[in-house]
Amino acid sequence: MPAYVGGQYDVFYIVVFLFNGISTSPHAAIMNREIPNTKRSTLLSFESLILESGVVVGSIFMGFISKQHSIAVAWYIGSAILFVSSIFYLFIPRAGNPGITKR
Repeated sequence: MPAYVGGQYDVFYIVVFLFNGISTSPHAAIMNREIPNTKRSTLLSFESLILESGVVVGSIFMGFISKQHSIAVAWYIGSAILFVSSIFYLFIPRAGNPGITKR
């Protein structure tokens, strides 16, 4: 049986899922604050559809990368995509901003 080989892969795995878990609460708070009750369930369903579609496409892409290169390379690419996509949260307008009107 081969010895355990840890390292950077373990750190990336922990960091990716740590930030994934941390992002859930602020995301839910923004959704609940900004989306009217009458439209929230529709938007949550649409969000789920987009998320699941991304999982399918991402799984195929990650499988291809893993087969062509390595699992570690696929995780690096996946974590980079997650990091870049999370930057968009910085551009969400803050509540109380004079340029924003509540619906």
